Amino acid sequence: MAGQAAEQTLAFGEAARHYRVAARLWHELGAGPADASSWTLSQVFEHAAQVSYLPGNPQRAIAEASRAIELSDSGLEPARAGLLHERRGRYRWSAGAPCDETGRDFATAVELVPDGPAPARARVLAAMGQGLMLGHQFGEAIACTEPALTIARAAGAPPEVVAHALSTLGVSRAYTGGITEGVRLAEESVRLAARGSRTEELYRARANLSCVLMLEDLPRAALVALEGARAACRDGLASTYGNFLFGNAVVSLVAAGDWAQADALLADVLADLATEPVVATGNLLISSILLAAWRGERAAVERDMAQIDAILARGGHADMRSRVAVAAAEAAIWCRAYATASRYVLEAAGTGAGTDDLHMRPHVAAVGLRLAAEWPAVDPATAPARQALARRMLALVSDPGCRNAPGYQARAYLRTAEAEAGRLSGPGDPALWRAAVQAWEQIPAPHRIAHAKLRLAEALLACRGQRHQAQAELAAAQEAAVRLGARALAEEAGSLAIRARLEPGAARQPEPADRFGLTGREREVLGLVCAGAASRQIAERLYISPKTVGLHVSHILAKLGVATRGEAAALTHRLELAAPAPLTAAGDGSRPVLAATLFAHESAGFDVHIPAGLGGDVLGLDRPGEAGSGRAGVRVRSA
Repeated sequence: MAGQAAEQTLAFGEAARHYRVAARLWHELGAGPADASSWTLSQVFEHAAQVSYLPGNPQRAIAEASRAIELSDSGLEPARAGLLHERRGRYRWSAGAPCDETGRDFATAVELVPDGPAPARARVLAAMGQGLMLGHQFGEAIACTEPALTIARAAGAPPEVVAHALSTLGVSRAYTGGITEGVRLAEESVRLAARGSRTEELYRARANLSCVLMLEDLPRAALVALEGARAACRDGLASTYGNFLFGNAVVSLVAAGDWAQADALLADVLADLATEPVVATGNLLISSILLAAWRGERAAVERDMAQIDAILARGGHADMRSRVAVAAAEAAIWCRAYATASRYVLEAAGTGAGTDDLHMRPHVAAVGLRLAAEWPAVDPATAPARQALARRMLALVSDPGCRNAPGYQARAYLRTAEAEAGRLSGPGDPALWRAAVQAWEQIPAPHRIAHAKLRLAEALLACRGQRHQAQAELAAAQEAAVRLGARALAEEAGSLAIRARLEPGAARQPEPADRFGLTGREREVLGLVCAGAASRQIAERLYISPKTVGLHVSHILAKLGVATRGEAAALTHRLELAAPAPLTAAGDGSRPVLAATLFAHESAGFDVHIPAGLGGDVLGLDRPGEAGSGRAGVRVRSA
C-alpha cells in the first residue's frame, strides 16, 4: 500500500492523503478481494489517525481514531480495540482535552485488553500510568506503571513499550522526591527507545528526561530538549514533539536567566508556530509571556494572555493548566493588573489541589503572596479578595507538601514565598530575603536573584544603619536588570532609588538603549544593521536563519518607532544606542552557556548531535568547524 510505504519513510502528509483516498474508494467501491495481508477499513482509519497526529493535527487524528473504533469489533478483537482507545487517549491529550476525557480512553483500553503477560497489556497499563502522571496523580501512576514494566519485560515486549513505562515511572519518581532515581529511569528510557521502531517514543522519552532534569540541572535540561527538538524536526515531527521539546529548552533557558539564547530559539520557533497541538506550544507560550512581562512589553503580554485564556477555557490536563496559569499571574502582576493576576493564581492553586504535584506549590505560593503584598488597598471593594488570597497562600506555604517540594527551583520559590509573606504587613524581613537570594544563586537565576535583591534593599532601608548595604543591593539589582533587558524590574528599582533618595550613582543608570527595551540579541542585530549588513550577512555572522534576522529587525523597528533600517541606523547614531559591529568572523566565544554542560552530559552515556544550523551563539562555540558552528552536523556525546 502506498500509504504504508510513505508512512515508513516519515512522509506523513503523503501517507495521510493515500489513506484518505483508500477510505473514500472503500466507501464508493467496497472492499477488494480479501487475503491474509488485507487491511480492514478500521485499520485504514487507524493508520490515517497516526499520520495525522504525528505532524501536528490531533483533532483530525481523534476523528479518524474514533472511526477506527466504531469499525472495530471489541468482541472478536478486544486487544486491538483496547489499543485503539489507547491511541485516541494520546491524541486527546495532545489536543489539550480535559483529563477525564483522556482518562476514559485509557481506562477503556485497560478494560478491553485481556490481563496477562502480553505486550498489549503492558502498553495499555503504561498508557494509563501516563494519563495519571499527566494529571499529577504520581502515586497512582507509579502503582499502574510498575506492573506495566514487569509485564513488558516478562513478555519480551518491544523496546519502545518498555521505554514508555520507564519514562512515565521516571517522571513520577522524580516529582515525588526521588530525583536521582527519576533521572536514572528517564535516561534508561531514552536508551531503550532509541533501539525501538516507534520514533514517537524516542521523542517522548527525551521530552520526559528534560522535564526531570529541570528539577536540578537546567542547562542540561535545555541541552537534552534542544537536541531532541532538532532531531524531531528532521523526522517531520516539528509541530508535535519538535515544538514540545523546543518549549522545554526555552523554558529552561528562561528560568536560568539565559534570555539571549531563549530569544534566539523562541524567535525561530514562533515564526512558524501553529496553535495546535496545544500541549506542544504550552512552554513556548509560558516563555514568551514571562520575557515580555519582565521587559515591560504590555502589548505582547496581552497578546499571550489571550492565548492562555483560550487554553484554560478548553480544560486540558493539570500539568499544562497550572504552569500557564502561574506564568500568566506573574505577567499580570508586572503589568499591575492585580484582579486578573488573582484569577490566574486561584486557577493555578485550584488545579494543583488534590493532586500529588508538590513541585508547583511553592511557585504558586510565591506568586500569590507577591500579589497579595503588592495589590493596592485603595479600593475597599477589593479588600475581601485580597484578604482571601493572602489567607489561602499563607495556608499553602505552610502545607508540608509545599515545604517538601522537590527540586532547587521549588526550594528557591519556597524561600521567596516566605519572604513575600513578610511584606503583607511591612517592608519585609532582610534575613528572609537574603535566604531567597542565596536559594536563587544556587541555580543560578540572575533575574530572580535581582528581584530578590531589590526586595532585600527595600527591607534594609527600613532598618536603622543599613542604608549603605541597601544601596549596594539595589545597585546590583538594577545593574542585572539593565544587563538582562528586564525593563520592568529596572524601572521598579529606579523608583525605589528615587523614593529612598539614594545618592547619585548609587544605582546604575540605564543605558540609552534600555529605554526602548531592546534585548541583547536585538542590539547585536542593530549594530550589524548600522554597519550596513544585509540580512544574509547578519544571519551568517550570528549563526541564525535569515527569517530570524527578519523577525529581529521587525521587532527593532517597532520598538524604535521607525519604518526603515536607514531610519533605525540614523536614530541609533544620534542616541548612541549601539556601536556598529564589524563584519568579521564570529566572536571570541565569550558566551558559553550550553557548551559547558556537554561534558557532564557525555558522561551520562548519550549521543548528542549538534545539527547543522544550530548557532555557535547557543552553545558558546563560535569558530567554524567547532561544535555548534552551524556549518556541519558535528557529533559529540550527549542526549
